[in-house]
Amino acid sequence: AIRRILLGELLFMLAQPMFVCALALLAARMGGGDRVPGFVAVTLISLPTLRLFAADSVLMSRLKDQRLEDSPIPFRKLAWNYVFSKAEAADASSDGLSLATVLLVQRDPLFQA
Repeated sequence: AIRRILLGELLFMLAQPMFVCALALLAARMGGGDRVPGFVAVTLISLPTLRLFAADSVLMSRLKDQRLEDSPIPFRKLAWNYVFSKAEAADASSDGLSLATVLLVQRDPLFQA
């Protein structure tokens, strides 16, 4: 069961930049088509990160019966992985926003040569 959850998390993280890019382009289109509104950018970075907090909570509740001393992975490494997974979520979202920005700039006549 844990492997399925971890595989789902991995697949979501791989698809997250494209998902964020599509939502950013949709928001730009609804707002006039030339840029992604600032509040949308903040939301698109925050929501996947908050979702990851929730997913980690579910994983920890499933693993609550296991003691950290019994884990083959040292606690220090677990703590670093926990911190960096949130940074990866924010990074994947910002990658999607960057891709949306590049696509919007390419449509701008000023940048077409």
